[in-house]
Amino acid sequence: MIAFKQYKKGIGYQKKKTFDRAISSYLIAQKLEPTNDRYHKNLGDLYRHLALLSKEKKRILAREGYQRV
Repeated sequence: MIAFKQYKKGIGYQKKKTFDRAISSYLIAQKLEPTNDRYHKNLGDLYRHLALLSKEKKRILAREGYQRV
């Protein structure tokens, strides 16, 4: 129930919001230093992190009895 109250707009909204923030910071970094490959690695890490977060949040909601995603 706590997780459901924390994400009133839904997990999909939170995931999209986090993803948009990550992409915008990535694009800013690319404009500042376009030749640095570190940002490409960080973007891959962000994709993996977001995927893991969404699965964990879904598990929390399923455990609480909510099927809303």
